[in-house]
Amino acid sequence: MATKFLIKCGIAGGLVYQSIDQGLWGSSARTAEIHNKITDLLEPVCKEVKQRVELPELPTSGEISFIATHYWNVGVKATFGFLKELPRNTMRLGCKSYNYIVNHPEVKKLQEGTE
Repeated sequence: MATKFLIKCGIAGGLVYQSIDQGLWGSSARTAEIHNKITDLLEPVCKEVKQRVELPELPTSGEISFIATHYWNVGVKATFGFLKELPRNTMRLGCKSYNYIVNHPEVKKLQEGTE
């Protein structure tokens, strides 16, 4: 567990050190220059990957709209269902808590001691 954390910290520290060393945190002109350099280096690789890997077709805007509306409605229904049941569940939890406390052996000992 600690080893995994140390490895992650080492990677993060190395990335921060390398970005500072390359001047990424300097002027905006230097940052733009680094961005262009990285883009030029990765462009051929991206083209090659696109040729090798078949990407699925993106959904149409109508499908995206339908899905977003559907899940929005599901969320609204779940929220109002929760709010509808909240008083009943609160009462049930209160009764269970009361019964647990009243029937607890330590509480019974205290009640017997005061009588």
